[in-house]
Amino acid sequence: MLHPSIKFVIIFLFILVSGCREEDFISPAPNSKKILKIIQNSSDYNIFTYSNDRLMRFQTFSSGENNFSISLFYTESNFLRREERSYNKQLQSFDFHYDEKLRISSSDFAIEGTNIYYLKYYYDQKNRLIKNEQYRKDESIPLFRTEYNYDQNDNVIEKRVYDETDLIQKHTYRYDGKINPYYEIRNNLFYDYTFSKNNVLEEYDTLYYGITPYTMTIKNVYTYDEYGYPSSKISDVEESGNKKSIAVTYHYQN
Repeated sequence: MLHPSIKFVIIFLFILVSGCREEDFISPAPNSKKILKIIQNSSDYNIFTYSNDRLMRFQTFSSGENNFSISLFYTESNFLRREERSYNKQLQSFDFHYDEKLRISSSDFAIEGTNIYYLKYYYDQKNRLIKNEQYRKDESIPLFRTEYNYDQNDNVIEKRVYDETDLIQKHTYRYDGKINPYYEIRNNLFYDYTFSKNNVLEEYDTLYYGITPYTMTIKNVYTYDEYGYPSSKISDVEESGNKKSIAVTYHYQN
């Protein structure tokens, strides 16, 4: 079994509501709104860059420094072909492959141009991702496995991560009935945030590393624009007894 610190690093590389109520009905947006920037404070934010209506780059800044970025490349038919990540000045890449239903079926993961891992993806009858398996190159036994459960509104309500033998992460979610701006770019960014239609109201995380599990709870309160897109958010975060509040604002293309 891998050392817990090694598990955390590898997983980080790979993972970067019931029926509608009356108050959930919103005015139809004239066009889908593209998210441009999500600001946590003046020095912590995400930037989204587009070209020809496609997301081309996603960047994360912490304390004003660009510590994580994703560049996206497409086929002539506008399918996501390759993703290049820069993480702490290290270049990582994913090359995507598709099945006969035009779903991503596998990907090759490389670090600094050397293939290290490959992933396989599995879907349900509604074409929702329900499992991925992560392998070392030239091996047939998964190093990690991630499983997803959904509600009737196509939101991920539970995510479980396993190593070769044990459950090592569990995440559960509850949602609002509004538009998740990440879901609008789900065909561009193959990422956990883009899998669910709605926004997370509550998140409960448990990481089973070491003797005592690490726990985190996030409770979000949103304000929305007239079309049902979030315009701001207050996140109350509790990590193993430590509490803090985070204010977030969302900015879109006009």
